[in-house]
Amino acid sequence: MLFGGTKSGSFITIDTELLHYSQLTIKGVFHTTPKHVKIAFKLIKNGLITADKFGTNEYKLEEIEKALLEHREGKVIKKLHSF
Repeated sequence: MLFGGTKSGSFITIDTELLHYSQLTIKGVFHTTPKHVKIAFKLIKNGLITADKFGTNEYKLEEIEKALLEHREGKVIKKLHSF
């Protein structure tokens, strides 16, 4: 499942042997639902993925303008906020 808003023209590379023989399904979602959030948290809790994959930058509350500008410019994927 692919999460996150990507820029137009972004691409991924897939191992076609793995895709075929493991019968993988790749699906993009536009918005998360409570079901998807619960699944994501369960994957983190069980150590299958790490939370650091969700954020590329961290900003303090007083840096909110910088965070918004960098997001608009496509310099970050997701932001983590510390208070």
